[in-house]
Amino acid sequence: MWARLGTTLLELGATEALLRRVGALVSVDLPDPDDELKLELPFGDLEGLEGTVQLHSPVESRIVEVNRELIWNTAKLEKDPYGEGWLLRIEVRGPDDLAGLMNAEAYEQFCAAEAPEGGPADEEG
Repeated sequence: MWARLGTTLLELGATEALLRRVGALVSVDLPDPDDELKLELPFGDLEGLEGTVQLHSPVESRIVEVNRELIWNTAKLEKDPYGEGWLLRIEVRGPDDLAGLMNAEAYEQFCAAEAPEGGPADEEG
């Protein structure tokens, strides 16, 4: 998962590595606005031709907006996962909500450390 901080909301989305893991998308299952996210608990699924992954929240928060278009237009997520393919917009309650997030460089190092020798990193959303 990636996260981008806006003025008052945190935008969440699927990384390219996560999308590669599931292959061509078949379906996107997302929660409803006003649902509560719990830290590291699953909130949705990405199903592809090569498998299904559960999406896990990097923070505890309330969902403000869901990109419902992805449910019927999975190509938008595949083509632009860091832009128009965002998944959720959630409220930021305070700086503690952001404490466990990594920047892109730290995330790359994390994935490299988690990768089995000779194989790609296995990413959980």
